[in-house]
Amino acid sequence: MLRLGCVPRASWRASSPAEKRRMVLDEVRSTEEETRQAVAVAMKKRGSWLKCKGVQPI
Repeated sequence: MLRLGCVPRASWRASSPAEKRRMVLDEVRSTEEETRQAVAVAMKKRGSWLKCKGVQPI
């Protein structure tokens, strides 16, 4: 029985090659998404000074 918030995790040993491939791809996608979001936040922070009043473009 699963409780609220519990997610069943696949075992690496018991997984077939196709399931292992899917697990690796899911992890890589998750890591890439985290990196993409971090870069987007950093770009927003760098660009925020351009929106300040009194700053004139060169």
